[in-house]
Amino acid sequence: TFPEGSLPFSLSRLYISNCPKLITSRMTWNLQSLPALTSLKIEAGVGNEDVESFPEQGLLPLTLTYLRISGFPQLRALDKNGLQQLPSLKQVRIWSCPELQTIPQEAFPPSLEKLDFYDCPKLQRMPEEGLPTSLQNFQFSDCPLLREMCLPENGKYWSKIRHIPNIKIDFIQIKPSNP
Repeated sequence: TFPEGSLPFSLSRLYISNCPKLITSRMTWNLQSLPALTSLKIEAGVGNEDVESFPEQGLLPLTLTYLRISGFPQLRALDKNGLQQLPSLKQVRIWSCPELQTIPQEAFPPSLEKLDFYDCPKLQRMPEEGLPTSLQNFQFSDCPLLREMCLPENGKYWSKIRHIPNIKIDFIQIKPSNP
């Protein structure tokens, strides 16, 4: 854990990488006490095989604008209670979570502008009501199950994402369409 009071109140960015014991004790982090924290990158790696849902409610500070989650080998779902409560969150990146399958209903706050998924091969379910209308950029790569469902012609989810001005699938610009 972080010793109480050990992180400066002015800390604006935090990157946690390959620290399994620290991630296991994540509910004791007390990141809410960091009023300037706007960017958080968490790379789980080996040793965090038990994390199936993330982030838990109350874990992340309300000031967060950028969140990157990567390398959670058993992450199956995003915890909507942990994300929906973040009123300033503008960008979320989810990388290398091979077991991630679902984006839950109302997972993201209405402030979200950019959403990226990379190397989440089992990702296949998006919210039935769609993604936030505030979203300006949606891109994903190496998510083959989601790819087919998001294509413009007959993708199951196209009607739920077509309001997004910029869409890239496997690094190819889908929208706006090229003339």
